[in-house]
Parts: sequence; structure tokens; C-alpha cells
Amino acid sequence: MYIKQLHIERFRNFAGTGLQFSPGINLIVGQNGQGKTNLLEAAVFLGSTKSFRTPRSAEAIGWGYESCSISGEVNDRAGPFSLGLVISPKGKQGFVHDKRVESPQDYLGRLLTITFCPQDTELVRGGPAERRALLDRHLVDQNPSLMVSLVNYGRALRAKMSLIKRGETNYRVIEPWNQVLAREMFPIFKARARFTRELTPRAASLYERFTSSPGEFFSGEYRSPVEGYSSEGEVLEALARDFSREVSTGLLRLGIHRDDLVLTLSGRGAREFSSQGQARSIVLALKLAILELIEAHRGESPIILLDDVDAELDAHRSDYFFKLMIEQGRQVIVTSTDAYHGVLKTESSVQVCEVRGGVIVPL
Repeated sequence: MYIKQLHIERFRNFAGTGLQFSPGINLIVGQNGQGKTNLLEAAVFLGSTKSFRTPRSAEAIGWGYESCSISGEVNDRAGPFSLGLVISPKGKQGFVHDKRVESPQDYLGRLLTITFCPQDTELVRGGPAERRALLDRHLVDQNPSLMVSLVNYGRALRAKMSLIKRGETNYRVIEPWNQVLAREMFPIFKARARFTRELTPRAASLYERFTSSPGEFFSGEYRSPVEGYSSEGEVLEALARDFSREVSTGLLRLGIHRDDLVLTLSGRGAREFSSQGQARSIVLALKLAILELIEAHRGESPIILLDDVDAELDAHRSDYFFKLMIEQGRQVIVTSTDAYHGVLKTESSVQVCEVRGGVIVPL
């Protein structure tokens, strides 16, 4: 799979521009603040309808405009197709082959991307929400219909929390939302658990290639309050029993919103004990393992988006990463301040362009 062409209108600092991509390595250079990362963000939006930089999609709308749009021509094994996305403060609307889609699952899973950016160390150093989001995003890549359960669960959780914060003590008012939570959490729990079982051995093997410390090993374990429950009915009963405690503490303890992918290095918590270099190696291992899983499941290679390669990868990791990408023939779109970064110096097939103040200049 590769993006052949990307066009954006009123997006961040781009009033309107288009860019042709090579199916191989594409290097976008420029000084900080010129808009390099905005191009990667647009590609992620086009595939997932979300940003890797902010949960508030409307922030991507250019200053003074009421909406922005992203469109692209994509090739996969089945042939070419077009995608479009319009973002406004009221929401987002997707288009496939210029036809408006009626639901997210009709749009998602068509353009697959995996991002690598400096903020990714939060997957290791941050809280469980970061790791849950990683799992969920790529589970939807594999199975877009899972988005329905994720959306329903999130809405029910927010509604229940709002009622409890307002002091609701009548369980009959809460029970309909508990029924939704109990129904939707099992498909999500099972999908996350299965994905993690497949992911962690691959990531552990990949980590060995990035670490510079002999004998150091990585592992991951999925943990959930839902473990041990075998049916929707059992969970609903447990939620009813826990209601008085939820009211008194204001905490919703039972549910997949408290799941975590616990990461360890040589048996110690990676969140507490990993160095910056180790955290970057863990992220690379996890995301490359996800890449392999998606390829095995979908038969397509996601597009690799690497932001700020200068900050993200040192020479050792950079050389290994790009050699791996070049050998496998995957499309990679990279941003950097250096047009001759690392192993890319010797690759004549790399397509290079420069971004200057929201204007793209071929080099």
C-alpha cells in the first residue's frame, strides 16, 4: 500500500497544496516550524480520521477558516482508490471514491499508517491511556467494526460518570448504561488480549536488534479488571454490586477503561526504569511488531510515517530502521532538518522535497 498523491486545503499552515509521493522512501526536509509534521498529520487524518498530535480535530483547521479538507489517491493490492476527509468544528465527514460514507466503519481500515514521532516515548513513560489508544487504533485497522463497540463503550462510560458526579444514587437510572458497558466491553477485551498475545513475542524479538546491552530483554503483559469474568451477565452483576462504592468514591473501577499493557525490561517496569534510549527502542520494537501483525492479517503493508528523524533515532537505530524499510519495499515518509540523513545518503531512489512556510518545494 502507498499514497500516490496527497492534497490538503486550509489545513494548519497550508492554504492549499498537493504532493506526489514515491512508493519507496520520501524525505521531507525543512527548518522547524515550516509545516513538515503537518503533512504527516494530514496523512494520518486521512487514514484514521484522527490526529497523532491532539484529540481535538478542529485544531487542524487553518486560522480564519471554518473547515479544512484532505484528499488522497492510494494504491493497494486491489488497485487505486481515493479518500477524502472534511473536518469542521461540528465533526468530520469521510468520502470514498468521492461518495460520502454513512458510518466510520465504511471508511476506516482502507488507508493504513503507522507513525513514529518523538512523543512516542509516552507509550513507555506515560499512563495506561496511551497504551490502550495504541492497541485500539491498530485493532480498528484490522477490524473496523470494532470501532462501534469502542464508541458505544466510551459514550456509556461518559454518561454514567456524569450521572455519578451529579450525585445520582438510584441504581435504576444507572443500570441502562451498565448494560451497554457490560455488552461492549467483552469484544474489546478479547480483541486487546488476543492482539497483545500476538504482539509481545514479536516485539521482544525486535527489541534485541535495537538494544546495545547484551542480555537485556523486553516483555509485555495485558492486564484488565475484566479478566476472570466469563459472561456479560457476570460483569453486570459485579457492576451492580460495586455501585455504592462508585457513588462514594466517584471512581469507576470495573471496565476496560482501566486496562493496561504493562511493559518490562529484564523483569523491571519500563515506565520507571528505562532510559531514553531504551524507551525509544521499546517503541520501535512495538510499532514494527504491529506493522508485521497488520501485514500478516491484512496482506498489506501500512505506510510508515516518521516525524523528526533527527530527534527520534540515533545513528545505530536509524541505519537499521531504514535498511529494514528499504529491503521490505514499504513506503516511508520521513521528516528531517537534514536532507542527507544517515543511510539515506547512499540511497539514490529517495524522493526529497522541502517545506518552507507552508509551501512545498521539490529538490
